[in-house]
Amino acid sequence: MGKNLKIFKDFSAVLLLVIFAFALHSAARRIDIAPISLFLNFIRTSIYVGLFSFWGVTAYRRVVQRSVRTYLVLVSVLMVLWIIIREFKFRFIINANAERYLWYSYYLPLLLTPLLALFVSVLLGKSEEYRLPGRFMLMYIPTLALIALFITNDIHQLAFSFPVDAEVWSEHGSYSYGIVFYIAALWGVFCSLAAMIIMIFKSRPGKLRGLFWLPLIPVALVVAYVFLYITKSSLISEQGDIAVFFGITFISFFEICIRLGLIPSNTRYFDLFKASENLSLQITDSNYKIEYSSSAAERFTVSDLKNAEEEPLIKDDKIRIHNMPVGGGHAIWAEDVSELLKQTENLKNARAELADRNEIIKLEYEDIIQQKTVEEKNRLYDLLQQVTQTQIDLVHSMANEYTDLSDEAQKQRIIAKIVVIGSYIKRKKDFLLSAEESSELDAHRLEAAFEESFRALKLLNISGGYTVHINDALLPTDKITLMYDFFEDVLETVIDKAAYFNVAVVSTNLSIRVSVMFDCITDFKPMLKKYPGMNTITEDDGMQILLSIGRGDIV
Repeated sequence: MGKNLKIFKDFSAVLLLVIFAFALHSAARRIDIAPISLFLNFIRTSIYVGLFSFWGVTAYRRVVQRSVRTYLVLVSVLMVLWIIIREFKFRFIINANAERYLWYSYYLPLLLTPLLALFVSVLLGKSEEYRLPGRFMLMYIPTLALIALFITNDIHQLAFSFPVDAEVWSEHGSYSYGIVFYIAALWGVFCSLAAMIIMIFKSRPGKLRGLFWLPLIPVALVVAYVFLYITKSSLISEQGDIAVFFGITFISFFEICIRLGLIPSNTRYFDLFKASENLSLQITDSNYKIEYSSSAAERFTVSDLKNAEEEPLIKDDKIRIHNMPVGGGHAIWAEDVSELLKQTENLKNARAELADRNEIIKLEYEDIIQQKTVEEKNRLYDLLQQVTQTQIDLVHSMANEYTDLSDEAQKQRIIAKIVVIGSYIKRKKDFLLSAEESSELDAHRLEAAFEESFRALKLLNISGGYTVHINDALLPTDKITLMYDFFEDVLETVIDKAAYFNVAVVSTNLSIRVSVMFDCITDFKPMLKKYPGMNTITEDDGMQILLSIGRGDIV
């Protein structure tokens, strides 16, 4: 009832103003006193300008979609402009040519408004970022072309044709309608009907509830008026005012669409709050006087509502109050957050428990890491101990021998041998640790190992050298280790006999060959078990031991 009463009041107020304006128009036509007639027409014009302007402002405030709102405001501006042009034409222009061109300019709002209505119907339901496709923008071409043909009618007379013998071309004289006029009339009716049909199809099922015919009323009135205008009916010529009539019918068409919900607006608060039976919703004015309220809305003090302006207010550890500013007041809504607060507290406790548990897990993890580190160190130590145990025992034996000797030269030789063996142990451990990190090693690492061993051999007065010619930058770690082990085993076998010792490592397409030469002769059969591919060449002044290692997976 409240909603219907408000609509009735609005309609009645507008109707009374229109009737009053019509009465002023009729009175001004019958009063011969110019100042009074001019004053009455000024009041009448002001009423229409005020009505159209007020509607534009309310449409801007009510319509939700920004692009639609812009077009409706533009329609309001066109109607106001039309009324002003019409009043200026009748009251202040005495030149027949200027009056005629102002008459032609009527068709600017007459043709643009139906087109804007069509654009509005297409935009309905789209996002704020949506823009009309280019094919719709092309519809400006026939509209602007028709407007241009009306403005230039004096040149071609395709819109209005004046008699050849007419002294003055005027809308008040004798003239006939041309093809452009009829095309413009059809174009306007087409755009209006298309706009209404698109709006109806876009509306939700059941939304109109049999009222879809209401927007047809303004369209039918326009068609009837155009027919009477073309036939130059006395009803139109005596009482008609084309600017006022079309302005009211156009505005009525859009207003009906807004009231029916074809054009979405933010004025249906009554329906909203009626449907919000289980929600606490309120709209208040700027002084927190309640204007709309749902049946489930709770009452709060003004102090509480003001405190909720900056951020939501929690009241009684149960209700959260929201306060959002809107045009002319505030939107208030409240929600029961007791269960949410309870869950939040549970989550807080669970988070604290998880933090303690994570700390325990972290400590346990650190203990595991420390334990694994120790185990890994022990494993590596045992592995290093295992692979170099023979050399370690040899060094230990030589150390015992050193303590039993009194000859200084023999002691120095034992120390030199220990240095040679120690060099091997050092490099062997280096290769072994590197193998834990990477399956490949730089070939220069083998050269560095040979370099250190031959520096130690000089302490034993053993001359010689090494050569490494390997085409590959990287070699498998086990291959390098095997070559260095072979070198060391041969060296340890002849270390007490040889005065000359040389090693060469050369790569071929199929293998890597290690060649060791020295200037003494000894038995190497015990090494065949460890190096089955070993070959021995005996010469008069020494021996050459060869070992070929398949390239296999060498990079």
